[in-house]
Amino acid sequence: MVISVVMVISVVIVAAMILVVVAAMILVVVAAMILVVFNGKVGSLTGSNSLKAEVGETVLFIHAQANRQSYPHLIGGHGDFVWERGNFSDPPKTDLESWVIGAGSAGASIYTFKQPGFYAYLSHNLIEAFLLGAAAHIVVDGEWDSDLMKQLEEPSPIEQ
Repeated sequence: MVISVVMVISVVIVAAMILVVVAAMILVVVAAMILVVFNGKVGSLTGSNSLKAEVGETVLFIHAQANRQSYPHLIGGHGDFVWERGNFSDPPKTDLESWVIGAGSAGASIYTFKQPGFYAYLSHNLIEAFLLGAAAHIVVDGEWDSDLMKQLEEPSPIEQ
């Protein structure tokens, strides 16, 4: 009887220690995830803080990541020229939809805006982008170029 009580107490202590370790690991992961933002804080480059550009304007995006890989993506555009490791003496990759910035590294991309509208620059890890703030918005003004894309119908509500 004494042995079984000691065994039960030992099992309970080990289980409690495992729970403490797991809880600590979860806190570390959550703390690291909270810090995935653009320009220092959530919302710093969205909404009323969105970046502004004009059709025909060429923009250089610098993307740095301290702790993990990041996967930049420009929704509505792409990387005309991309330096994934940030070394401008290397030949750039061209016309990339998304690219990889290594942990502890920085990269750069250039895009010339071809149409007016709303563009989103974000981490292609969509949890980081939508839940943790790794997103920026660019509002582009200018004239629509129907030679690039022609609108066939006026926007309308979706019928169910």
